[in-house]
Amino acid sequence: ETGPIADIVTSLSGKRSPFLPGAPQYRAYEWLLFEDLYPLDLNTEDGRDEIRERYALAVMFHSLGGADWARNGKCLSAATACDWYGVRCDDDGRIDEIDWSSNGLRGALPGDELEAFTELRELLLHTDSDSMNTSPNELTGGLPETIGTLRSLESLRMYRCGIGGTIPTEIGRLTKLTRLWLNENEHTGSIPSEIGNLNKIEFMNLARNPIEGTLPTTLGRLSDVESLRLGNTRLNGPIPTEIGELSRLKELNLQKNDLTGSIVDDLGRLSRLVKLWLDENDLEGTIPPALGNLERLEFLFLDKNRLEGPVPAQLQSLTSLKEIRLHDNDLTGTIPDAVCDLFDDGSLSDMSADCKVEIACFCCTCCDESCFVAR
Repeated sequence: ETGPIADIVTSLSGKRSPFLPGAPQYRAYEWLLFEDLYPLDLNTEDGRDEIRERYALAVMFHSLGGADWARNGKCLSAATACDWYGVRCDDDGRIDEIDWSSNGLRGALPGDELEAFTELRELLLHTDSDSMNTSPNELTGGLPETIGTLRSLESLRMYRCGIGGTIPTEIGRLTKLTRLWLNENEHTGSIPSEIGNLNKIEFMNLARNPIEGTLPTTLGRLSDVESLRLGNTRLNGPIPTEIGELSRLKELNLQKNDLTGSIVDDLGRLSRLVKLWLDENDLEGTIPPALGNLERLEFLFLDKNRLEGPVPAQLQSLTSLKEIRLHDNDLTGTIPDAVCDLFDDGSLSDMSADCKVEIACFCCTCCDESCFVAR
């Protein structure tokens, strides 16, 4: 339990688990000490960094059932860790990518050992349902707080992998992150306000999780975000006006939540928006005329809310619109002729409204939800 390798191991894992028989840390330490034939360099800082990464990678292998993975070539071999299945290194030999997606992972992601990967740019542990040879990853436990130590991380893809628990506030420390996919998991709790610190994020997907609470106003600080998918959750409360600050946003998906209040005028400031999905919430009030400013909008889904009043004529400016859904609301009056003209003068091909009940629509292609396939 003493010596230079023990010092490196305990600096990451503490002084208990590496010496607890059966623990992933114990198995990784024993392998490193007695079985690993790779030449270890204990005399330089670069060499010690390599040992830290090698040990941490072995802990992950044992924690996630590596012996039974679909693919584990050269893992726990005498080869450099850069040659282990799914591992890539930078020009200095430091691990900068771990891609064990769709590989049959089982178990909990270790926590303390993640601190070894100071140069890691991509962590890919998701399950790709489109793969012909998919072995689904089924992680247990939650996302460890030490995820926040991966300060070089640019892409975190852990969707459809079964992980749960709350999204730790420490995720806000990943200030180089551009892609965050945690969708289709079992995450609970609320979206931490610290997520607004991810000022380089371009794509964020937290959809299809049982997360709840309100949308944090700090989302308005994500100045580079292009796609924000937060649908199919239990989010409630109003749409923050700060969303209107997201000048690069192209896709906003808040569908199938429990959002209340009105559709804020600030959404009309999202001049690059192409897709706006607000359907299946509890939104009320009128459709704001400001939505007519979204000249690049192609899909506008407002169905299954409690919207009332007339459809604003300003929607005639949406000349890029392909589909608009307004059914299952309390809208009244008549769809303006200028909006119907988008079928001839624009790209519009589908429009739904409650034209059998409350609103007059002579150009609608559907008068209830029955002609739409669930998406």
